[in-house]
Amino acid sequence: WLALTAHTLVCSSLPVRNTLMFLGKDSAMTTAVLVLTAQTINLLHTRGAWLRRPRNAVAFGLTLAAATLLRHNAILWTLPLLVCALLCFPWGRRGAALAAGAATLALVLVRGPLYGALDVIYPDNTTEESVGIPMTILWDIRMQAPEALDEETSAFLSDLAADGAWEDIYQLHRYNSIKFTYDRELIAERPVTEILSMAGRAALARPRLAFETFNSVTGLVWDVTGQGRGYETVSNSGDLPQALYGRETLNRLGKAVLAVIDAPLEWAPVRWIAENIGVQLLLMLLVALWALRRRGGDVLALALPVLCYDLGTMLLLCGDDARFFQCSMAVCIPCVLALLYLPKTEEA
Repeated sequence: WLALTAHTLVCSSLPVRNTLMFLGKDSAMTTAVLVLTAQTINLLHTRGAWLRRPRNAVAFGLTLAAATLLRHNAILWTLPLLVCALLCFPWGRRGAALAAGAATLALVLVRGPLYGALDVIYPDNTTEESVGIPMTILWDIRMQAPEALDEETSAFLSDLAADGAWEDIYQLHRYNSIKFTYDRELIAERPVTEILSMAGRAALARPRLAFETFNSVTGLVWDVTGQGRGYETVSNSGDLPQALYGRETLNRLGKAVLAVIDAPLEWAPVRWIAENIGVQLLLMLLVALWALRRRGGDVLALALPVLCYDLGTMLLLCGDDARFFQCSMAVCIPCVLALLYLPKTEEA
């Protein structure tokens, strides 16, 4: 009942609930992660024996493949989980190897023949998706101290947006505000190392500004002060026509249901935990260290994927993209409870 209550509160919280209103890959990724987490808990409770059944191993592999296909950064979750399954569960090592084979085969078939048959073009934006923080540093310094940029960097940024064309668009610490206003090929054609080099030189010229930028962007993930950055605000951006209100009775009923759901979340400690990525990560880290000492290395299968995904994705941010972390916020607190209630090694 404790787990059910906790998960109900988590799914009712703004970080999870608001993102679920969008029929996007973030919600699909959350579904895949929920299934993976349930499978991982089965692994822990059986010390890996759950993977001895071939059907379980294949199901585990297919879920890993599905999650990996849904987001370009999902590998930060699925790869650590697969490595833990291979190394931490001697009784299920053959099953983990079968799962790895099933996942690899599914990825090859989908990315190859299936995408080819459906004429799916996979976006070639690896560079653009990898340089969020370096580009934010460059734009922040261009806004606050343009004289600190060298000639090559100034020319590069001017090619993206000339003087007078970006000042009213760019928002400090938010590369997303300008990211989609220019030809994306201008970023894709540049090697990642070249952009990192320009950002590094700019950071050396203005270390304080660069540090403030890094702090502001990554604070979405590690901050524990409760600034309310861990969830998306749902509104009509103007891209869609205004929807009709529909039946007033249903609207009143919906508001009443939301009032009941939100009541426990308004209690300060619950809200602080449920709506802050950094608080949940800190809880996960502390409980995982305790469980590691109490139970052994297999608990890494539950904790390591969350930590790797959140901290790795943090380094790819271009702004307050809280939706990227909906999947981890949906499972973090239930995972903490699962780690607390796992039996000791001698009892397992």
